[in-house]
Amino acid sequence: TMFVDGYVVVGHVAADVVKKLLTERPPIVGIAIPGMPSGVPGMGGQK
Repeated sequence: TMFVDGYVVVGHVAADVVKKLLTERPPIVGIAIPGMPSGVPGMGGQK
């Protein structure tokens, strides 16, 4: 999770998506990528 210029960005969000967010500046709190696979480094679950 990170905070970028007033937005919350959660998960492995692609850089081009973050750039679009900052360019368009929609009236939202933030963005997230759903469905994080289990076993990803830093996440719980079986490795």
